[in-house]
Amino acid sequence: MTLTVDTLIVWMNKFADKIETNKQYLSDLDTPIGDGDHGFNMDRGMKAVEEKLSTKPSEKKVKLIRKKQVKFF
Repeated sequence: MTLTVDTLIVWMNKFADKIETNKQYLSDLDTPIGDGDHGFNMDRGMKAVEEKLSTKPSEKKVKLIRKKQVKFF
């Protein structure tokens, strides 16, 4: 599978949907050891990610990401 900008955006949007669906459950898990807002904070963060991803990055940014990806792997 080739990682492309489009596949990454699809994956992130699906992940955001899962977080939104399970935000109460995640917060319930957080309650015994934390303040019970983990799922809601993750949902808020993923909404910000979705907003950023709603506009496709420039080709210059894509090339930079691919260059960094090659160095990482």
